[in-house]
Amino acid sequence: TKSLFNFYSSTTAIMTITRFLSPFLIKSYKQQYQIRTIGTFFHSIKGDNYYKIAVNDRIGEGIIQKYYTTRNYRKKQNQRELEENQNNFNNDKDSKNDILLQGISNSETLNDLLHFQHQSITEFQPFHISSFLYKVTQLRKDLQSINNDPKVFDPLLSRIITTVKDFDAPSLARTAHGIAKISSQTKISVDPSFWKVLEEEAVKVELWEARHMSRILWAFAKVNYNSPELFSSMALKIMSNLDEFNSQDLANTVWA
Repeated sequence: TKSLFNFYSSTTAIMTITRFLSPFLIKSYKQQYQIRTIGTFFHSIKGDNYYKIAVNDRIGEGIIQKYYTTRNYRKKQNQRELEENQNNFNNDKDSKNDILLQGISNSETLNDLLHFQHQSITEFQPFHISSFLYKVTQLRKDLQSINNDPKVFDPLLSRIITTVKDFDAPSLARTAHGIAKISSQTKISVDPSFWKVLEEEAVKVELWEARHMSRILWAFAKVNYNSPELFSSMALKIMSNLDEFNSQDLANTVWA
């Protein structure tokens, strides 16, 4: 896009390209993932100047409206993620007295979480593990400190292997997603045997929701773990549940 606009700097060229792209980028409000591409499109051409031109054009105004609608959608999606984790926990009979989740939730830094892991890892159940990993991924500023000790999560990985048969589909997907996200941003070492164990358990699961299928496939692809058996088993499930996939689920699945 930058190359194009360096070459075609005139207003006419900008609006011509906008009109050309619009049929591909604007299909419906439901295709939020595509709208993220428009966000990149804006920033690459210095959005403020483009805005003054685009608001005078029906197509440009439509792009801008959908861009900001989608940005709000992303914020709400993150909030729903937090609420989902909390609601899943609230369904537990002993949720009010679960000191483990309170400890995870109250940890404000990565050091707090690691200290809590050291104290309580032997008591972690699947939901605690997936919640712990989700909390770690939210502490983005602290993640790089993990590189000083790449084996810091070894106790957690061992606990996952020990309790993996107790994982349901949501916990399995969130755990794989969390480990993949952390390992892709740090230097932690995850042995291939770990992913083999997760693969074997995932293949056994019969009922998957769309978002959980997309997450676990994304996780295996993100760490470059070749898993033809898992992907083959998911293919039929995906086709039979395609209507349940939102645009983000579809994008993650196709990318994987």
